[in-house]
Amino acid sequence: MSGPQAPSPASATGELQQAETAKKIKAEYGTFGQVLYHLVSFTEGYEQQVLYLCMRLFESTMGFTKQQQTMLMTVSIMSRLCFSLVWGLLADAFETNLVMSAGLLFMGIASILLSSTSRFSSILFLRFLHGAAFGCIYPVQQKIISDEDDDQEGGSSSAFTRIHALNCIGRMLCAAITTEAAQNILLGFIGWRVSYIVLGYVWISVGIAIVFAMHTDKVVTTPYQSTTDFINRISGAFKAVFRSWSSFLCIFTMLISEAPMCTLPYMITYLEYLGVSDMKVGIAIVVTTIGGAAGTAAGGIVIENITKTHKEYGELIAGIVVMGVRLIVCVLFFVSPAPDGRLMWYHYIEFAVLGATLVTVGGVDRPIMRKVIEDKYQASASAIIQCISGISISVSFVEIFAYVSEKLHGYAPSTQAIDDMDAALKDNNTEALRKSTMYMIVIGSLLNIACYGALFATYKKDKETIVPDNKKEWEDRNKRQEIRDEMKKKKPEEVAILEVPADPETRSRVEVEVKAQGDDEVNMLTELPRPEGRSDDDDEVLSSDEAVRNYLSTTGRSWERRG
Repeated sequence: MSGPQAPSPASATGELQQAETAKKIKAEYGTFGQVLYHLVSFTEGYEQQVLYLCMRLFESTMGFTKQQQTMLMTVSIMSRLCFSLVWGLLADAFETNLVMSAGLLFMGIASILLSSTSRFSSILFLRFLHGAAFGCIYPVQQKIISDEDDDQEGGSSSAFTRIHALNCIGRMLCAAITTEAAQNILLGFIGWRVSYIVLGYVWISVGIAIVFAMHTDKVVTTPYQSTTDFINRISGAFKAVFRSWSSFLCIFTMLISEAPMCTLPYMITYLEYLGVSDMKVGIAIVVTTIGGAAGTAAGGIVIENITKTHKEYGELIAGIVVMGVRLIVCVLFFVSPAPDGRLMWYHYIEFAVLGATLVTVGGVDRPIMRKVIEDKYQASASAIIQCISGISISVSFVEIFAYVSEKLHGYAPSTQAIDDMDAALKDNNTEALRKSTMYMIVIGSLLNIACYGALFATYKKDKETIVPDNKKEWEDRNKRQEIRDEMKKKKPEEVAILEVPADPETRSRVEVEVKAQGDDEVNMLTELPRPEGRSDDDDEVLSSDEAVRNYLSTTGRSWERRG
């Protein structure tokens, strides 16, 4: 007996060339589909700000204590971060429009229910559900932009920064509109309840629109084949994060990049200690947000051009430059003479530039993740990174700042109004806040620069490492795309048998349908014609599938099995 034949060199070369020329299928969501997922980013920013604004009203209208408010905030944030992994696993395997729509619909329902309850336990439970549904946005956005981006075009930086800019604009408008409306009576209800009702219906409307308008015919997902495959994919997502130094360092870059926004409340308190009016403080916040929106949008285009010029390390160069700018602006603001009860024009410029440095979140960190994580793990792995970095900053930052300000710089908490404080205590707290805020931003910027510097040693290698796996994934998707396209072209009556049943009893019940030719085509059951010169006695059993196929090919007729 001869052994199995080895593949010929020609066939092996052909397979290698096919693997090398495998192309990524680029998702096409259409103009309206793109408008919808950008609208989701805008509304996401608005929604994030609503919770912070409502906390003060929960205390005044329903008597919630500070502990209860903290619990509401913590449950909402933690459920959003933890459930983002669940949504990421769904987005990698199922149509992104269906996954995002499901999350938005649940979030809309939770928002409407939140508007109609006053019990703390009910609000806490609904905030948990709302946060869990809210977690769908980040990983699905990562998946959508990754699928729309072609590696040769390198357009992901501007796409990520656009959605981040819209998020900032949403926060700014919420601060401007909802702050005043939330405490007034609208349509017979207190404003914050109306805000939740409106947001609920907006989420439901957008979710329904996404189902129909953000559909793509391209195969850009990898379905789960079995429970074992599902478990392996979870394991693969964690390996994609922790076995690659580049993706692992993204946890720290994303964690530290948010330092200016985390220190913003303490910076506001610092300005209040300096005697800056509430109106001027509010303007400073708006200017910071505008700087974040405008700087992020424009910075994304600049970073994209830098990346096209320096394809290997463009994002890292841009990240270091932005962190350097943040470092300089921070030192200028805190080391120069402090505002004496009012903010000058150059202070507002410093706030705007500080906000603009948030461009690294969308313009550097997320594009890095896209390029060092395999395509089939984009949503789930990015969700893991967001979950770890988000929980770390939420849990640790307040404790770290409290330690730095109180233990190292002598900040003394006081229940007195700032104007009623003793002059020595007021000066002491002002100086403690100045030093603590400055050191947190400066040290964070230096750590970010160190992380981007460390990425120079691993980024190029990690990008190249995932290329074979991505090409294999693209081949699988291309095959599924071909099958899908072929099935769309065929009519049900044109689908032929690929194999004759092996079971003799079933084989005997196979009927052959002959399609009559002519003006009036009629399908009828008939016996296949016998070749000329043969009789019943000459008939023989066609004992193999191949023999049946060869015999039927001589008739030139279409046929199918009747079940």
